[in-house]
Amino acid sequence: MLVAGFFTCGFQVQFIVAHLSAYVSDQNIEPIVAATALGVLGLFNMIATWSSGWLGDRYRRKYILALLYFFRSLLSMIFILVPVSPWSVYIFAASIGLLWLATVPLT
Repeated sequence: MLVAGFFTCGFQVQFIVAHLSAYVSDQNIEPIVAATALGVLGLFNMIATWSSGWLGDRYRRKYILALLYFFRSLLSMIFILVPVSPWSVYIFAASIGLLWLATVPLT
């Protein structure tokens, strides 16, 4: 379970940090969309980090972490499989922002 968690986390962090902008550009979408998506992701990260810390005080952290990793994996897979448009990039950024760094307070 630990290896699966590390793989999931590492893959998603590196995809977003190193490859999201290039992936969006490869889909013939303007670079400003990728830049805006990173900003949206950061905004939603702030909300999620606070929320997960609050939840971690009330529920078992390992279960919340497992759910976060599961939904991050599911969301990443869906994003890669669906046709990419500016709106799908923004929706992905907001959604992954709610899950991505929410793991930090729980760990």
